[in-house]
Amino acid sequence: DVAKVYLVRKEGKEYALKVLKKPNSFSVFGTEFTLMREFSILQHLSGIRGIPHAVFLYTSSPCAEVVTFGAHAFLMEYIPGKPLELSSVSLYTRQRCYELLDAIHERNYAIPKFDWKPDNILLVSAEQGMDPYFIDFFFAILLSSSTRVRSQQVADAHLRLVKVLGD
Repeated sequence: DVAKVYLVRKEGKEYALKVLKKPNSFSVFGTEFTLMREFSILQHLSGIRGIPHAVFLYTSSPCAEVVTFGAHAFLMEYIPGKPLELSSVSLYTRQRCYELLDAIHERNYAIPKFDWKPDNILLVSAEQGMDPYFIDFFFAILLSSSTRVRSQQVADAHLRLVKVLGD
């Protein structure tokens, strides 16, 4: 992993602080750019139920963890959920995952690359069942594109989600 997430308190609220680790196979510029791109994606998707709210991008050291790693970080909404477990995914949760993906695409954006794995989908208890949150957009690319290209990307994203959910 090239980033680490810390639970932090700020002004009485809990947030997730995503901090770059020391660079490994990525260049310093590449990882900082990728972290800034992830923050930008969260901003573009702001207001969609199931996407954490991006709070603040740090380009200087806000805390000891960032000083230690000498890197960028961002603060986002903390989602008090548990990772998706394939053995216990209800029909409601599956449907909400597809609705969440559709909500992203309704913003005229497509995500052709997303690290689709159960750990990147958190489940939060809701009235009707467990609501999914897509939480990790580090390797995502958000594109606004032509209808033809976009429809292919939407179809590809749905297929990748089908694989993750085991449908």
